[in-house]
Amino acid sequence: MTLILIWLTVSNWFTANKLHLNSKKTTAVLFRPYQKKTCENPNGIMLLNNFIPFAESALFLGIEIDCNLSWSHHIDSTCRKLARGTGIILKLSQFLPKNILLTIYNSLVLPFISYCSIVWGNASAVHINKLFVIQKRIFRAIDHKSKLDHSRPIFFRYNSLTIFDIVKFQISVFMYKFSKNLLPNSFVNYFSTYSHSYSTRHNSNYVLPFYKLFLSQRNIGFLGPITWNCIPVHIKNSSTVSSFKRHFKTYLLSGYD
Repeated sequence: MTLILIWLTVSNWFTANKLHLNSKKTTAVLFRPYQKKTCENPNGIMLLNNFIPFAESALFLGIEIDCNLSWSHHIDSTCRKLARGTGIILKLSQFLPKNILLTIYNSLVLPFISYCSIVWGNASAVHINKLFVIQKRIFRAIDHKSKLDHSRPIFFRYNSLTIFDIVKFQISVFMYKFSKNLLPNSFVNYFSTYSHSYSTRHNSNYVLPFYKLFLSQRNIGFLGPITWNCIPVHIKNSSTVSSFKRHFKTYLLSGYD
C-alpha cells in the first residue's frame, strides 16, 4: 500500500467516525529499517486539510517510538529520567542504611527501567548496556563497593535483577500467561506448540517462527518462544502467575552468585 493510499484510508476513517484531527498534537512517523532511506514526502503530509510533519520519533503511552524501531530515543530518554534517582542514591549512600537505599532504588529507578521493557527491551545490547551501567553504579554505591568489584553478586545480595533479566522476566511472564490462556483474545493463536502423537519433554515448547529480517527477530513473536523454551519444565508448570514469578526470579538470580 502506497503512502497516498494510507493517507486516504486514515482520512476516510476520521471522516466516517466524525473525529477531528488536532494537527498541533499530531506527527507522522515513517517506520523503516535503519539501512533504508526514504525521499517520499520528506517534510510531511496533508491530512484532512492539515499539514502533518514527519518526525524521527513519537511519544505513545510513555514510550518514545523511533522510525527505525531501535528504541535508542526511548532508552536515552530513560537514562535522563534516571539521573535524579541515581543522584539521590549516590549522595545518600554514606548516610542511610542499605535497605532504605534499596527502597529508593525500587521507587525512583526501577519503575522507569521496568515500564514496558517487554516492548523496548529487545533493543541492541549497545543501547541496553547504558541502563545496565547506571544499575551497576547504583548498586555498587548501595553496597559501598568500588567500580572494579563484580556487580552480579551485589545484585544477588539485594534480590534484584539486571535490566537484561528484567526484560527476560517480563517476556517469560507474558509467555506463561499465554500458556494458561490469561491473555486477551487477540493473542489466542499467536504461538503454536510442537504437535506429536506421543509425549515428549518438548510438548510445552513453542515453535520458533521464521523471520527473514533481523529487525523482525526482535519482536515478542520471535523472542517469546526462544525465552520460554529455555525455562525449566518445573517452573513452566507453576500453578499461578505469582508462583511462576517467584520461581523464575529465583532461577534467574541463581546465575548471579
